[in-house]
Amino acid sequence: MSAMNISLRVGYGLKPNEDALTITSALTQLNSSARQIGVRSRSGSPIEKWPEELTYSLEERVKEARLFRSSREQIRRNQNLNSEQKTTLLRRLRRESNLWHFDQLRFAHQAIFGDDPVRQRFMTFWWNHFSVGNTKGTRFYTGDLYWNVIGNGIKGTFTDLLYNVTKHPAMLTYLDNVYSVGENSDKGVRAKLNPDRKIRVGLNDNLARELLELHSVSTSANYTEADVKNTAKILSGWGWIFNGERVWKRLVQLGLTDLSEPFIDWHHEPGDKVVLGRTYSTSILSSGQENLRELIQDLARNKHTIRHLSKKLCFHFINEDPSNEDIESIESAWQDSNGDLGTVHQVVIERAFKSNNQPKFQWPITWMFSILRTFNANIFPGWEELSTDPFFDAGGSRVYREIGQNFWSKRQPDGFSLNQEDWISSEHMDRRMRISNLASSYGSPSISSNEIISKFEMTQQTRKLVSKGRNEAEKFTLLTCSPEFMGA
Repeated sequence: MSAMNISLRVGYGLKPNEDALTITSALTQLNSSARQIGVRSRSGSPIEKWPEELTYSLEERVKEARLFRSSREQIRRNQNLNSEQKTTLLRRLRRESNLWHFDQLRFAHQAIFGDDPVRQRFMTFWWNHFSVGNTKGTRFYTGDLYWNVIGNGIKGTFTDLLYNVTKHPAMLTYLDNVYSVGENSDKGVRAKLNPDRKIRVGLNDNLARELLELHSVSTSANYTEADVKNTAKILSGWGWIFNGERVWKRLVQLGLTDLSEPFIDWHHEPGDKVVLGRTYSTSILSSGQENLRELIQDLARNKHTIRHLSKKLCFHFINEDPSNEDIESIESAWQDSNGDLGTVHQVVIERAFKSNNQPKFQWPITWMFSILRTFNANIFPGWEELSTDPFFDAGGSRVYREIGQNFWSKRQPDGFSLNQEDWISSEHMDRRMRISNLASSYGSPSISSNEIISKFEMTQQTRKLVSKGRNEAEKFTLLTCSPEFMGA
């Protein structure tokens, strides 16, 4: 059982004929510069490099978002079209503006066919930690947040990762910081002088609140509403409207289209801001941009952040009731390395191997990808089938919805739960059985259940239960929904 257990604990299971994971091989996967791969069609297509034309830069994503919004407004305002015609055209527009469909399809392909399941698991952990829902146009940008910011960031420091995520278009848009304008900023003063113009100003504290509560120190730091408000002041000016054509043209005129630093200083609240006892000043010597970097550095190194994230890593990879030794080992690695994530993740993997004999219940999506890898099956379309296979929509989003864990759709700011009890119910068991049936009937598995049973240690109870299956399809479902595969 241990080979399967550890492969599910830190990865997405083992492919047929793949050697059991060791600490060394797990670290090799974690630190790899993995090839992005997939298939053209669901069945009968060889694994290939993910095509460059379906790998979008942030600049291309912003361009697509602006084009989509402009086209949508033209349709809505077209007086020559009736309501039904507008609905038809809008549906076609959404279907054709499908780069985010490829993002979620690419995510599935890499999990199923990739050589780096350990790396993918850590990326998914941070993807869930920095949760961004598919609303307000974020679907155009989330792929860049996942593949580039998080994918590259897990090899750096947590300080850099937190900073780059916080100022990314997806996060700034999702948590409404694009609308946060300081009341005493240059724009705010202009609004006071011209009340009839109805210039929109005011702080939005959504990102500020989640930055403190979820992304860094957590409620254990006992921050106050004043801390939240002052964090919002520091964040003011970050995130202009990325897809608004009028605003975009103005930004182009001003030379302010640097997507890596989306900051407008005349939207920024001036003056001193005190957060968790430290004062951040906006002055000639320290700009609003620098204030955010300073704040992020302090939050990333805060003892409450380190404790909060060490526990969270334990919950995901080790045990829901982690020992003090597990938590303190990760904390020490974090502190000694100044938050170097490569070092932190290595200790997480080492602790996971030490806890291998203890069960670790798996997320639905982890379980799904693991059975597809283990049985050499695939239920997702190839990239050339995305718009032609009637069984699927939006890069296989029906499958994500069916399993109950769609990382590319609407999510709460705190992400999917890490607690086992939130995933154990008759409903979730039904979902897994439906996915298992789909994988067996539609996924074309090339490995039999008997081969899997002979490869891994199974309890006598599981062996007996699987043997009662009347055919391979029943045996497949009984085996994949067994405690061994679910980590129960």
